[in-house]
Amino acid sequence: MRKWLGLGLIVLLIIVFLPAGFGILAKRSLDQLVKDLPMPDGAVLTLEDYTFGWLSSYVAFKVQVMNTEKTARYIADKNVDVTIHGHIAHGPLVMTEKGLRTGVARLDTHAKVKDFHGLNERGMQELSLLFKDNDILRASSLFQFIKGITIDLKSSPIQVELIGDNYQWNGFYGQIKVNHNFDVLHTHLTFSPVLFTTQSGAILDTAQGEYVAKLSRENKSFWVGEQVFNLPTFYLKDELGAILRFDHLRVTSVSNIIDELLQASLEIKADNVELNTQKMEQLRFDVEISDFANQPLLALSKIIRKPQPLSPADKQQAFKLITEALSPGANIELDYMLNMQNERVLLHGKLDFPDISDKLNNNTAVNAQQLLQGLNAQLEFSAPEPVVSDLIFDMTWSALTKQMDVQPDATQEAEVKQMIAQQMQSLAQNGAFIIEGNNYYLEFDYEQGNMILNEKPVTQGEVFLLLMLLLQMTPNESITH
Repeated sequence: MRKWLGLGLIVLLIIVFLPAGFGILAKRSLDQLVKDLPMPDGAVLTLEDYTFGWLSSYVAFKVQVMNTEKTARYIADKNVDVTIHGHIAHGPLVMTEKGLRTGVARLDTHAKVKDFHGLNERGMQELSLLFKDNDILRASSLFQFIKGITIDLKSSPIQVELIGDNYQWNGFYGQIKVNHNFDVLHTHLTFSPVLFTTQSGAILDTAQGEYVAKLSRENKSFWVGEQVFNLPTFYLKDELGAILRFDHLRVTSVSNIIDELLQASLEIKADNVELNTQKMEQLRFDVEISDFANQPLLALSKIIRKPQPLSPADKQQAFKLITEALSPGANIELDYMLNMQNERVLLHGKLDFPDISDKLNNNTAVNAQQLLQGLNAQLEFSAPEPVVSDLIFDMTWSALTKQMDVQPDATQEAEVKQMIAQQMQSLAQNGAFIIEGNNYYLEFDYEQGNMILNEKPVTQGEVFLLLMLLLQMTPNESITH
């Protein structure tokens, strides 16, 4: 009887003190979170308060964001401090929106407009207008025993009506999973539809978007893996009536580091693209880079992410790091394809840099001239004449409209079209491209200093002349006045 009584007492003590023990473990997990969580440059995360309880605890984080030129119009002080309040439910059993789960703890955090300190009057007014007294963002994090941390996110909706302007967005929601070492990250976010309309006639209307990522962190700063963003529909019209519309946008990026060399690709696809008067059935853009030295890119990313403007020394160091990143024989290749009304625009470009990494290994200085001496480059372009003329007209007409206080008339439109036809003919006569039937073709090769344009050798002076002719394809004073 005494044995069973003693065993029952031990079990009772475990039940009583177990939640408190998991509260201590939760505090250790939060300390590790603050230490290892990646933060943008210019932002610092600290654990300001942890009020320990038996079944649950109170926690407060502080995020300090440095004032920069980009944020100066909203920030009154040197820094902005954001207090994030949280409640921790101790394990081993915690209740979540999906039911009872096992884990060290569950952390619920939120921040309101009043938790921002250091904003000026304009910053507070605009933030209050957008979010009122709602939580800007709520997060529920489950600290699991083995799998890491699962974070459920949900932002507040934005609904603003101001003198004919209407902004509606229900925010985003989703889940982030990260391991205990914060070097493996899985993300799935859903972005609600957006509808912005203004009294001046501007419109932004999008469907529900989705972002999915599977990433791993290299050297505690460089994330590689796969990212995908999907947006079914997008429509944008500005005050002047310019339109951008597309369907089924899909952006995919894949990256990896093999033998300290970065390999990466970016693919953009969209259907039914409309740009002002131009209607395109399909657009596709691909970029691939390979054999970029990883360490110089890491150092370069730290310089670029600085919140302060880059100093002359930073710019010089960045240029040096770019040269070093290209030194293993880096390759850059891009492809662009546009289908419009049974006509096709094709663009292909490729840069192959020489492998001069042995000079770096021997501590020999490497400069851009050495890269250019061994550079091989290719550029191929093909498009129907009406497509090229219409695209150039749209760009020229848009620039002309912005230069004038009133909408250009039909006479000026005819003058612009005549000017474009004359300049295109001049470019063809000077060998910038070949006209075959109804199509424009261009082929350019650069091989270790030698240049060939449309199968004919050219000099640097001739290429410069052609570039000057291209730059002249803008409205002249006789049209704008």
